[in-house]
Amino acid sequence: MRRFEPQRPPSALTALVLALAAALPGPGCASSRRADEADAPYPVLEGADFGGMQNVSQCGHVWVGSRPAAADLELAVRRGVELVVDVTAPAGAQRLELAQAADELGLEYVAIGGDSATLDDADVDVFLDALARAESSPVLVFCDNGGRSAQLLAIFRVLRDGVPLQAALEDARKGGMKPGDDEEFVRRQVDRLGA
Repeated sequence: MRRFEPQRPPSALTALVLALAAALPGPGCASSRRADEADAPYPVLEGADFGGMQNVSQCGHVWVGSRPAAADLELAVRRGVELVVDVTAPAGAQRLELAQAADELGLEYVAIGGDSATLDDADVDVFLDALARAESSPVLVFCDNGGRSAQLLAIFRVLRDGVPLQAALEDARKGGMKPGDDEEFVRRQVDRLGA
């Protein structure tokens, strides 16, 4: 026969340990934000979904990711996007199709750096001008895999939002930007435009 014994209330120390354990994230639940972003005075870059697009992130009113399909542009319209910035390289038939689809949906379409595998000063200037004209309206920026988009967004975030350069570079790497030359390009642009 099993005896029933009343449970004693936990000690204050046990209750404190249980409360702390419950407050900590478990395995696989840890936040992807850095500690310095918890109360950051600038918009943080977060993973996002945008239809069938890959490698998508959102920072404030700007989404960046891989090349969209026509259905993704329809989703952009539903999300209030008025400007799409195409940073794919090299320019080709797919770019023309996206430009036509954007036009049919009433989206402003800006193509940047399509003839070269690398971006230059003029490309950055066109990008920053386009985002300045958009003010705080939603914007969709895309390229083949998200890397060039992330690179340009890093420059924008440092110059406009005051994001520390190192934090912007780390976020851009998560978005597909390659380390090395691409990072150095971001550093040079920040120096060129921040002076």
